[in-house]
Amino acid sequence: MINDVSALRADEGMAAVVATGGAGLCMMHRLEAPGSMAWSPQEGSRYGDEGVSAAVSRFLQERLQACASAGIPAHAVWLDPGLGFGKSVVDNLRLLKDLPGLARLGRPVLVGPSRKSFVGASLGGLAIEDRLAGTLAACAVAVWLGAKVLRVHDVREASQAARLVTAIQHA
Repeated sequence: MINDVSALRADEGMAAVVATGGAGLCMMHRLEAPGSMAWSPQEGSRYGDEGVSAAVSRFLQERLQACASAGIPAHAVWLDPGLGFGKSVVDNLRLLKDLPGLARLGRPVLVGPSRKSFVGASLGGLAIEDRLAGTLAACAVAVWLGAKVLRVHDVREASQAARLVTAIQHA
């Protein structure tokens, strides 16, 4: 599995590597290169009238089309909305709320809310080490709304939360 935080935009040869190697691919949305992304809890949205969820969905749909053109089979691709990467607190919350729209793209959605700044900011400015409960809440909501994969630091706790959500869904 190749985790490409540029969604095949940073290295023009990456699509061929994925296609010819038969690797899985996780494509993440982000607006800018990692080094140029300043963030603060006060940052406003950069997505204008379209809104973050529609913009991320459109971007990932376009990248899925690029995968198909490069010979990467759809079943090999996961989608990551890029929580915390160039998004405001409200953008991140909206992306979580609107996960069913990303799930409708037909590929597994990976969500990485673990200890993110938006969790701390949403809960009154919590320090990183105090964000476990908020992370687990975000994980539970994400699974409930269609996320199939969680990227977390606290694997045991997040796994328990995800398994309970799945049990409730199937009750």
